[in-house]
Parts: sequence; structure tokens; C-alpha cells
Amino acid sequence: MTDHDTAFSRVKELVSHVVTLVHPKQDYELCLLTDASDFHWGIILTQVPKKHLKVSVHDQEHEPLAFIGGSFNAFQLRWSIIEKEAFPIMESLDKLRHFLLSDNHFRLFTDNRNLVFFFDPNWISCADGLQSFKDSAT
Repeated sequence: MTDHDTAFSRVKELVSHVVTLVHPKQDYELCLLTDASDFHWGIILTQVPKKHLKVSVHDQEHEPLAFIGGSFNAFQLRWSIIEKEAFPIMESLDKLRHFLLSDNHFRLFTDNRNLVFFFDPNWISCADGLQSFKDSAT
């Protein structure tokens, strides 16, 4: 077996273990998981059977709908932590709008407690909070 054949076999094996995206299901709840580091950001959109919402997010049976990620540009690298952590949320509202504006609600998961407070609909109107932040996230 040549190096080319070995490499091709390895690629086929890896591709066969890639996560398969699913189609949205009406009776499932959407989960938006976002995170950012100093240099990169990521978004995962999943759906979960509503009967599993009472268990920990780690124990739920997530079905992946979308994965998006990227690196911050030179300007964005100077942002504060909260701006970097908010960026993937704003990006998901733009890129995943067709999922998130459905009749189903979605749950937002982030590891930044300030964002939890910022996006809390009981504290501020979500539309007002998102609209005022969108200009600085673009």
C-alpha cells in the first residue's frame, strides 16, 4: 500500500466519523451555545427533545443543526472580554436567523455571567439590548 493509499484510507475513515447535521424538528427546543477566547469564537446550534429540558445541558440528547466559528480580526482583538463573548451571539442572530426566528423558542448558553444578565429579558428588552449592541458588533 502506497503513502497515497494510506492517506486516502485515513481520510475516508475520518470523514465517516464526522458529525451529521439534522433537520429542525418542530417539537424540539433549540439550544444556542456560544463561546469566545482571546483570538477565536464559536457557535453551536442544537435541538433537544422537550422532555429532556429538565436535565443538565450536558446530559441532554443534542442533535446538531449548525456549527460556525472564526477568528477575531485585528480590530476585534482589541475588544473587551464581554464584547468578544457577545460577538458570537450577535453573529448567530445574523447567520442563523432562519432557525432562531421560528415559532419555537431557543435557549442561550454562555459561560459569561455578564452576558446572562445583559440578555435577560426581565432586565432589559431583548430587542433594545440587541439593537443597541448590534452597531458595535458589526
